[in-house]
This record gives sequence, structure tokens and C-alpha cells, in this order.
Amino acid sequence: MTHALMVGLLVSFVFFIAIGLWNTRARSVRQLPMENWSQLAAKLKPVDRKGITVLALDYLHFSSDEITRSDEDIWKLVGGVEGLARMRDNADVLIAMAYYACKWDSDESIAVAERMRRDGIALKRAVVALGLRKICGYGRAGVSDYVQEAAMSYYLMMKRLLRLYERSNNSMYKTLTKTV
Repeated sequence: MTHALMVGLLVSFVFFIAIGLWNTRARSVRQLPMENWSQLAAKLKPVDRKGITVLALDYLHFSSDEITRSDEDIWKLVGGVEGLARMRDNADVLIAMAYYACKWDSDESIAVAERMRRDGIALKRAVVALGLRKICGYGRAGVSDYVQEAAMSYYLMMKRLLRLYERSNNSMYKTLTKTV
């Protein structure tokens, strides 16, 4: 086989795998809102909120720390590959929690959930890009950018959800601040 054909097959394979994963995730988000709030909260996996916040704020508000952080420091701040996977998994749950708020505030919760869905897409896109870099051997260039994009997206999702629950004056807000 020629080199071009092999590359074409590899790209096609990766593309179909990515589409399959995306469809699976999309279906899982649609199923989550049927659960009650306690069940959703129990699905959240612990993440390093402080590290995520540091990276997200560096990314959102350019600072000299952003440039001087090593890849190792960036990975530590998000909790490594495991932390990144937890953020990806939690994204669907956070979105479902925003949709759950439709019970008492349908207008704002739908708008917030839609923004969070877009943040979740950005987070997952960054995670997929990191995986493709690792699988295809593109090297380390841009890895820290993708990790910071994922952290920024997750940070925005957390902030949007907390603000939604805070504004709705819901008794679940206090529990949510400890959970998220």
C-alpha cells in the first residue's frame, strides 16, 4: 500500500471513531435530565477546582504566568489525564443540571444550558485534539493550549451553573457549591 492510502485510511478510521463517540455522548446528555437532582450530583467526579480556575483565568486574562508554565505544571493543575477525563465526563452532568433548573426557571436555564452545551463542545474538542495528537504522534506543540482551553471551558460551565442556581434563589445552590 502506498503511504498516502495508509494515511487516508487512518484519517477515515479516526474520523468515524470520533463521530461514534460524539453520538454516544449526545445521547447520554439527553438521557441525564430524566434523573433527579441527587442522582445527577452523585454522578459528578471530583476535579481540581483550584487548578482549573488558575489555568482558566490565565487563559481568559493573559498573564505572564501563562507563558512561563511548563507542560508538566499545566497537567498537574488539571489533575493529569485522569483530571481531564473527569472534566469531560462531568460536562454532560453539568449541562443536565442546568436543564434540571427548567423546573423553576425555564427561560434563563435554557439559555444557560445552551451556553454550557457550547462550552462542553469546546472542552470535548480540546480533549479529542489532545488524543489525536497523542495517537498520530504530532508531538508536544500546542498541548498546553488544548489543556488550557479545556480548563477554561470547564471553568465557564461551573461558573454559569453556579450563577444560574444562585440567581434562582434555589436551596440547592449551597449543595451545588460544595459539589461542583
